[in-house]
Amino acid sequence: MREQLVPELRFPEFEGEWEEKKLGEVCEIIMGQSPKSENYNDKEIGIPLIQGNADIKDRKTKPQFYTSEITKTCDIGDLILSVRAPVGHISRSEHHACIGRGVCVIKTKQENFIYFYLIRNEKLWKRYEQGSTFTAINSDAINKFSLTIPNPQEQQKIGDFFYKIDKKLELQQEKIDNLKKYKKGIMQRIFSQEIRFKDDNGNDYPDWEEKKLGEIVKFIKNYSYSRNDEGEGKYSHIHYGDIHSRYNGLITKNTVVPKIKSNKGHIELKDGDIIVADASEDYKDLGKTVILLEKGSRNIIASLHTFALRPNEKLNSIYFLNYSYSDSYKQYMYKKGTGISVFGINKKNLENMSILLPSLQEQVKIANFLSSIDRKIELEEEKLEEYKKLKKGLMQRMFI
Repeated sequence: MREQLVPELRFPEFEGEWEEKKLGEVCEIIMGQSPKSENYNDKEIGIPLIQGNADIKDRKTKPQFYTSEITKTCDIGDLILSVRAPVGHISRSEHHACIGRGVCVIKTKQENFIYFYLIRNEKLWKRYEQGSTFTAINSDAINKFSLTIPNPQEQQKIGDFFYKIDKKLELQQEKIDNLKKYKKGIMQRIFSQEIRFKDDNGNDYPDWEEKKLGEIVKFIKNYSYSRNDEGEGKYSHIHYGDIHSRYNGLITKNTVVPKIKSNKGHIELKDGDIIVADASEDYKDLGKTVILLEKGSRNIIASLHTFALRPNEKLNSIYFLNYSYSDSYKQYMYKKGTGISVFGINKKNLENMSILLPSLQEQVKIANFLSSIDRKIELEEEKLEEYKKLKKGLMQRMFI
């Protein structure tokens, strides 16, 4: 018995089966054609050029160049499909632009429905890919791409519904971005001493002192364990790659810290220790820092390309974490970092870094204030993730 072509979840006013169609039957497909490279420019001569995935960010066109030679074009609101690796990535055009051979344009009256349908079924394009090293799809495959769709009225309702969800996601992301901008701005004012805190009696704290980092921390031994050493063992290790990609400033009891296959004796980290990445592929992340806040019963050590710092009674760890986000810290890393493809900072330069240091009591107030902003950001990010999960679940149930 043939399975009925109906989605799991549906608006109550619609019934009947959906129909199988080809993309070329319900949309106009325009393949891109690249202008000659000598006609590219960054002086806004001509119109923007959408050449491929490098010109797309967050499913919106973001052209890097203009072209004075106009070949094929797209309009604002058109759908842009990547025809080269990664094949099938769908986005919207925010520009009247020239399109190169890395993309094609999909024009349709039901742009919202088709846009979300193609997101839902993005992985299906792998069936149509050609080539081994650099995969691509041709116009014939695009036109023959199979869809299962309802009547235009139901398409409109579904498309509008998910468009509103996307707008809600955008507003939530904007709220998070604004909080991060606020924190960045307030941090600069704090570390430049434009903003000062007072004690609980309303009195001023002492003047800030200039200190070398080596005067207020003790360097703890680190080890050179790599990813190849990870496995079951007594110790967990903080690898510089995880500082860059996995951890978000604080390592708590819920943070996964990978174990290594070693049971030798090692010098362990303590709560409050500061771990600094001494290497990065770009300057902006050189010196990126995490704080071991809650190690629990774990035996944690500092590992490959890290410095482990134990603050003395003059330094609050969370204060230093926030200082590591400041322009002064980043400028010092840029000035003292060395390397070509991978940048590094050595122990001597880190020890000699000058920091304007408030009293410990003022550091705690600063740290608590900035941490309260961080908590607001985390709560808003959790809401965003919930919205994303809701959208994903609805897409799975409302499309075939």
